[in-house]
Amino acid sequence: MWPVAQGICQSMAVQLQKKGQLGAALTWVIRCKNPMWTSKLADKFLLQYSVDREPSCLDLLENLGEEMLLSDRLTFLAKYREFLGERDGAKAARLLTALVESQLAPHFFWPVLLRDALHTLGKSSDLSLESGQVQQLLGCLETMSAMQLDRGSKELPRSWQTWSKTEEDQLRQLLTQHLAHAVIREGGVSCSSPQKLPRPMQRAS
Repeated sequence: MWPVAQGICQSMAVQLQKKGQLGAALTWVIRCKNPMWTSKLADKFLLQYSVDREPSCLDLLENLGEEMLLSDRLTFLAKYREFLGERDGAKAARLLTALVESQLAPHFFWPVLLRDALHTLGKSSDLSLESGQVQQLLGCLETMSAMQLDRGSKELPRSWQTWSKTEEDQLRQLLTQHLAHAVIREGGVSCSSPQKLPRPMQRAS
């Protein structure tokens, strides 16, 4: 019976996806228990969000239980939704650094995370972040900066081409300030250089 039920779920998901009803399609894909397809659909949500900044299917993501463990990308999507709903600045900052540290985000989504960092960290001069958490954000920023220097703009994901030097400088300054606060709070422990994130191996459209 399961192959029959799985086939029905897949058929419904395909039809709904073609109609642009991604939330409903994701519901059926999750029922299929197909990790690869779930990840691809989660990427569509993230790509759409990176363009219009309008979170989709929030109710669905809020009610995900063990289903969010079906794929790494779905886990990231659910956790990112949690970050968007967090009103406490310090908690939001910690959630964001955890998302970066997890390395579950598709590389086309990195500029969105860095803009979120710029917005979140700009609200307060001290959000009680640990030096290691700030280093994670610095590492993501350094990786993006290095890749933009190494590769022509036409070879970069489209979402990266909107990331400006002004934004980079502003975020770097903010991270430096938060790192200084963290070092002082931790007793003046010296900080190592930020560790860059692994570069994406495949090219995104």
